[in-house]
Parts: sequence; C-alpha cells; structure tokens
Amino acid sequence: MLSALTVKALLSITICLQVALKVISVQASPSLGISGHMDSFAKEIQLLETVSAQCEHVCRFHGFTEVKGQPALVMKLYARSLADELNMAPSV
Repeated sequence: MLSALTVKALLSITICLQVALKVISVQASPSLGISGHMDSFAKEIQLLETVSAQCEHVCRFHGFTEVKGQPALVMKLYARSLADELNMAPSV
C-alpha cells in the first residue's frame, strides 16, 4: 500500500516527451460562433482519443492544449510523416 507521501511524490514526476502539435485555426462563423466550433472540436477530441487507444494505425493522441489562444492536438511525434510513409509504399 502506498502512503500519502509516496503518492504525492509519484504525482509530481515530470515526463518529458517530444510531441507533435497540430494547432487548429478556429475562426468564428456567423452560423456556429466560437462556442459551436469548440463544441465540435471537443467531439473530435473524444473520437480521436477513443480511436487512438484502440487502433495502432492511428496516431497516438496524448491530449490537447492551447497555443496562442488556439486549440492544439498533442500527439506522438513519429520519425516520418504519413506522406513519407505513402511515398515509400510499393505501388499496387
């Protein structure tokens, strides 16, 4: 059993990862407004989180943050892009 001190020490560990950020440009449209875009973004995040955890062929999603007031997806940084992988694939 862990003591409260041990749990506190475990929670204060900082993990440094190299990650990829995809900043999403959100501009208010007359029909949705900024809150409508954020609701849509939240649904996309939930879907990405679910699929990322269940499928190895989807980028690993770590979470989201804000960059200069814009929402951003935090994902695993891969050595090559999807475009690189497709270009390296044999022609069918």
